[in-house]
Amino acid sequence: MVTDLLLWQQRPLPAWLPHLHPHHLRAAHGTPLFKLWANIGTVPSNVPENSGYTVRQRQGPETPPTDTEHAHVLAGDLWVLAGQSNMEGAGLLQDTEAPHPHVHSFGSQERWALAREPLHDLAASPQPVHTRLMAEAGQIPPSPERRRGAGLGLTFGRLMAERTGMPVGLIPCARGSTSMQQWSPQQYGPQPPLYAAMLARIRACGGKIAGVLWYQGESDVGPDDWPHYEERMTTLLSALRRDLDQPTLPFLMVQLGRFVSFPVPVVVRGWNELRERQRCWANAQTNVEIVAALDLELSDAIHLDTPGLRRLGKRLAKAAQGQSGLQPDRLHDMLTPLGGPGLRLTLSGVTQELHAGGRPLGFGIYDVRGQRLPLIYRIELQGNAVALHLTEPLPAGATLGYGLGLDPVVNLVDRADQALLSFSGLRPQAPEGERVG
Repeated sequence: MVTDLLLWQQRPLPAWLPHLHPHHLRAAHGTPLFKLWANIGTVPSNVPENSGYTVRQRQGPETPPTDTEHAHVLAGDLWVLAGQSNMEGAGLLQDTEAPHPHVHSFGSQERWALAREPLHDLAASPQPVHTRLMAEAGQIPPSPERRRGAGLGLTFGRLMAERTGMPVGLIPCARGSTSMQQWSPQQYGPQPPLYAAMLARIRACGGKIAGVLWYQGESDVGPDDWPHYEERMTTLLSALRRDLDQPTLPFLMVQLGRFVSFPVPVVVRGWNELRERQRCWANAQTNVEIVAALDLELSDAIHLDTPGLRRLGKRLAKAAQGQSGLQPDRLHDMLTPLGGPGLRLTLSGVTQELHAGGRPLGFGIYDVRGQRLPLIYRIELQGNAVALHLTEPLPAGATLGYGLGLDPVVNLVDRADQALLSFSGLRPQAPEGERVG
């Protein structure tokens, strides 16, 4: 018997079981396992929780035939974790998400195990790209007593397992300090690059996945990179969907969070541009969802802390159900109750209503040069809308933005804790001519 072998269910029958006759596949309690794939992976109700399956593989035609038994086979959904350090995980390894019996991870050592923090251990990976990148960066393997490495994947996996009733398998593939060019499927060399290494890990687990979680962009805020971000993302997603033969593969991404640093203008512009391009690119794709991280706390100048990563994992789990980050929908001129000038912003994707835990923060009016104008003196939340009271009418060419800068203070969320995405350059549509408030 081969124990602790995890063969994850995919639809249809996966390529790594090409020669098995259905009567050779049996669940631990007698249910034909091939029916499990036939009815899109629903675990039969008569199979006890956490039991998994036993697969008996008969190899012939020798007489008598050889039977190999695989125990602890789970049938569920695979999710890839990819991007750079905030997906790899840099939170303190304290108050982390506890292991869940239905969430496993295909570890950096290329073996399945119960998922536990840290999910990434790249120094132990047999993939040559990680050895090369560590050497190029002058990195040393982390100590066995490492203090950092918590991420968002385990929280995401737990919530998905609880909501779907199916086991979840995580395939960690992220790598800190990596750019879109390094993730390019068009990159070649003597050693397989990051994209090829990710693809190899997916194929080692059956070749089909439920979706990708993606958090990347800090390495692409430079003036030579952010103008090409959308093109490079399109190339990456198109290649992944083509190579996995999954043309509608779900892709869940995170908009860049905060960066505590001196506000050098070219750096500030890069972060603003990249966040807006991430938002616009995601909105233009099919089966791509995006969530915000701008309101979450940090553990250093650029990395999310452990509680923030757990909140982000929850947001991504909601995005997997189609509930993404909040987006600007319509902006109109309005009159305040006293007849003064104002703006009314309607948001899409709001669950129940908006709240800020105090005064709403993060909105700004910007002139044609990008300078912030001191015009907003009051902000009111009205269901799924925001009313901004202005000291004077909006100047010609001025626009509304939210969450701009390296380290903005923002706090607008809905009752499901999805946060408003950073946006810029929003201009009013035709005036509504209505009084609000």
